[in-house]
Amino acid sequence: MSKRGMNRLGKSRFLSERKFAHHHVLAAWQSLAIFCLFLFSHACSANALPIDYWCGELPGMATASNKAVASEPAPVNIQSISWQSAVDGSMRLNPQYAHCWIRLQQVPRAPQQLVISNGWANVDLFDAEFHLIAKGERILEQSPESALNNQVSRSSPDYAAGVLSLNHMIFAVDPAWRLPLYVRIATRSGGLIIPNGVQVESAEVAQLMEQNRQQSNISLAVAVAVLLTAFVCLAFGITLKDTAYAWMSAYLFLSVVIRVFNPFEPLIFSLTAQFDLARLVSRLMYPIINAVWMLAYARIADFAHFAPRLNRLAKWTAVLFLLEIPLWLLDAPLGQSINFSLILFLTYPVLFCGCWIAWRGGNRSAGILLLSNCMLFIFWAPYQLFGLWPIPLFAKFIVSESLSSLFGVTSDLVLPLLFCIALALRTLELKQAAVRLMSYDALTGLANREMIRRLGEAMLKQGQSLAVLVLNIDRFRAINATLGPQIGDQLLVVAGNRLSALSGVLSGAQVGRLHADQFCLLWPDINSIPQLKQSIERDFAQPIDEHGQLVDLSLSVGIASTDDTDQSQKDGKLDMAQLLRRAELALESARQQHQQWMHYHPDFERARRADLGLLSELNRAVEQGELRMFLQPKFNFASGRVDSAEALVRWQHPQRGLVGPIEFVPFAEQTGRIVLITQWIFVSAMRLSADLRAQGSALQISVNVSAVDLNKPGFVADLQNLCAELGAQASDIRIEVTESAAMHDPNAALQIMHALRDVGFSLSIDDFGTGYSSLAYLQKMPVAELKIDRSFVRDVVAGSDAAVLLESTIVMAHRLGLSVVAEGAETAIEWNLLKDLQCDYVQGYYLAKPMPVEEFLRWRAAPILLK
Repeated sequence: MSKRGMNRLGKSRFLSERKFAHHHVLAAWQSLAIFCLFLFSHACSANALPIDYWCGELPGMATASNKAVASEPAPVNIQSISWQSAVDGSMRLNPQYAHCWIRLQQVPRAPQQLVISNGWANVDLFDAEFHLIAKGERILEQSPESALNNQVSRSSPDYAAGVLSLNHMIFAVDPAWRLPLYVRIATRSGGLIIPNGVQVESAEVAQLMEQNRQQSNISLAVAVAVLLTAFVCLAFGITLKDTAYAWMSAYLFLSVVIRVFNPFEPLIFSLTAQFDLARLVSRLMYPIINAVWMLAYARIADFAHFAPRLNRLAKWTAVLFLLEIPLWLLDAPLGQSINFSLILFLTYPVLFCGCWIAWRGGNRSAGILLLSNCMLFIFWAPYQLFGLWPIPLFAKFIVSESLSSLFGVTSDLVLPLLFCIALALRTLELKQAAVRLMSYDALTGLANREMIRRLGEAMLKQGQSLAVLVLNIDRFRAINATLGPQIGDQLLVVAGNRLSALSGVLSGAQVGRLHADQFCLLWPDINSIPQLKQSIERDFAQPIDEHGQLVDLSLSVGIASTDDTDQSQKDGKLDMAQLLRRAELALESARQQHQQWMHYHPDFERARRADLGLLSELNRAVEQGELRMFLQPKFNFASGRVDSAEALVRWQHPQRGLVGPIEFVPFAEQTGRIVLITQWIFVSAMRLSADLRAQGSALQISVNVSAVDLNKPGFVADLQNLCAELGAQASDIRIEVTESAAMHDPNAALQIMHALRDVGFSLSIDDFGTGYSSLAYLQKMPVAELKIDRSFVRDVVAGSDAAVLLESTIVMAHRLGLSVVAEGAETAIEWNLLKDLQCDYVQGYYLAKPMPVEEFLRWRAAPILLK
């Protein structure tokens, strides 16, 4: 089966997970559809009036500016003016001029009123002789509702007062006014450029109030929708413990606050009568919400990861927004002008660039935010083309009645809507990540044990022959302890990549990580296993360079295949779980026998069951004295005598006879029962050493301890008590610690070894060269002896590379002040070479095999005869 075929296994689950996220997307787009229906169904009840307009100062009007506030007519020359006509009553202000003028040839009749739709501009109304007949100013000191109720009190004996209602400047038309009428509109208010849309209409006040009431309801609905979205974001942030959602929630909450307390929004009329408080809160909220907006975008798009410099710039921009607060309180137009400048020249470029980089880097939420920015930025692009400042995101200062409904609702709903889509995509990503974690290893990206099992089952169902290889990295625990977990993780990744490259050679081959340092390879072509073995050995023969540290990787491999028929199965077929278990049994046997490759054999099952039986009987063996101590002599080249020996354990089983340590010691270490054996061997060795010293024939006896023994609480104190109890001297006992046991937990092992040395025991590093200790650790260890593993001695001849390595090890140990013991010398050539290399002690079958204590004592008393 191909890898593409294997990927279909999770397709149905993936599709079902996508439906969950799609429901959020559909709900969001349904809200957008309702919003669009509202926009298209909302028709303006006002009627447009045809106008003529012109921007600039009317000739003579500048010199008569002081008279413009009096009843005297201004001597204005309008003959040279080139008026532009607009039948639809709309015009665009030109900020290059201080004022723009509108000429009205007709005016509405009662009960309709003259409506100038631009809530920002100050408007003056003149009759045909340029008498100032009405004046409309922005409401800054009282609520629009109060202004409507007090229109008469605001009028002057010389002119009438226009009333600002939301975005409309309303003038009650006097039939005595002489036509044409002239409307002067200021394009600036302080340092602020007025939004440039102006609409001249006629409408009844009651109609306008009804529109305001409808828009108030819409504003309330928008505020509720945004508030609900904020609570959803907050819930997600608390559940997922993600501050990005918290920032977005804060932004949405502030959006609601600024809508509620905006004195020029109809929503405030029904919620508060404190206009001054609303104005204060509104001015405080604008710089704060812009700062939170900046930080929320930077956090959601993960600027810190994708664009660190832009992330810092975003934070500084937020600080600048906050520094605007005094300006907003002291001089609102100046604060607004600086605010617009920051948004135009700093905020939008930073957000565009940051979101683009994050989106290109794989952050889909950044793409959604980029889209929302583009939509709002393009909305105000015409203003930039005409040289005007853009209105900021979610601005509450609007242009006309039509743009008020559109932009006010759009600004509050677009980002929550797009955020809901981003939330849905995020939910989908989390679901996909959860599914992936269930099937793939997070570190290497390879299939995990469950996924390997499913892939193997799929192959077996198709009738394919299959070989299952379980591969283990040798000495990985020691590597991890010595070089650190980061290097260990890198080695696992490299090993996974090398195995993945090998699996790509054969169609259908799969590789996975079962756990820790154990991998699995599914190989459909059983006949090519020999070639696969060569490829693995070739690829893993190359060391790995991690931060200047060269690390050799070697593998132990257990193999099981469908060719291994199982008579216990009715159909003779194996399932994937059985193949995995058999491969792991083969791997376990390979490691016990120090083999790199081992194919499954039925004897492993029987041996495993027998081993389990032995383990269950081990307690009884210790209690009933079935264990036997054997001694293997160590020959001292300098003295020509045997003054030390290594204690080894055997089991005299009632039914199975003499059982060797290889059959029960490894399993005893795995189950922790090795401490029973260690305790027994120490008692036997100490009792014997005490007896021999009393007889005047002292013998130093070496006892092996495992990592389990070293980690046993009170290990040192127990040995001290045994020495005192049995009358033995600690110096007569040499404790051998294997290199791998010492590196299991180097720091803890060093503490235990120093404690043992301090109470008088001598220490030896056993099997040196098979573990992964460094010279730095060897220098720290309080050892007196170094035992070279038999693999460095076997078949070595003078002049070979192996002899050079052996000699360098002996020289190094001597320079460190250690005596050297060579294990496994079985021939005269090896014996003589070790003597020539000035090795201190030798141990092996060439001298003598391990013997029971009585036999050893007789052998030691007799002259030493070499073969």
